[in-house]
Amino acid sequence: MTRGNGLVKLTVDLLKENGITPTISNGGKHLKIRWHDGNRNYTVVVSRSPSDRNAAKKARATLQRILRNGEVHT
Repeated sequence: MTRGNGLVKLTVDLLKENGITPTISNGGKHLKIRWHDGNRNYTVVVSRSPSDRNAAKKARATLQRILRNGEVHT
């Protein structure tokens, strides 16, 4: 599994834990993970091969902050 696939799995798993079913689209060098919440659309862009070894940690922290701040209503 590449790091990019690991980030996608981590993001999708975290969203599913919060009752959100995302869609994944192939955008060339990046994968886009999208979900809809009421009147808002969210998109998380994940590189296929992130060069930053902390990318997974940063992505998880950002997504958890969105979910924790109540910006997403499940």
